[in-house]
Amino acid sequence: MTMWKDMTDCEKGAILLAHHNGEQLQFKSTYTVDWFPCLSPDWDDDHEYRVKPAEPVYRRTTQDQWVVVPNMQWPLIRNCESTEHPSYKGKLAQIYKDDVLIGFTWRSYDA
Repeated sequence: MTMWKDMTDCEKGAILLAHHNGEQLQFKSTYTVDWFPCLSPDWDDDHEYRVKPAEPVYRRTTQDQWVVVPNMQWPLIRNCESTEHPSYKGKLAQIYKDDVLIGFTWRSYDA
């Protein structure tokens, strides 16, 4: 990030327009590591300013799935009942952060 005194007119204009449009601004001084809410900016030359980043969007999906474990290798997830053995029916839960899969769990209905 850039200190206010080192920002171009274009960068300053974007920050001022965001403030005018009611977007949340944050600031950080040369002495701090964290960003703080900027309710009434004083446009200090030794501060960095930015529009508060959007919070990540988390979503969770669940669906019935079959899992096949062929010859004790890595499990394979199937959408429909499998004739391969051993196969197990269960629930697959997936967690996404901003539409990127970040985790999943599978639980057998037998467990």
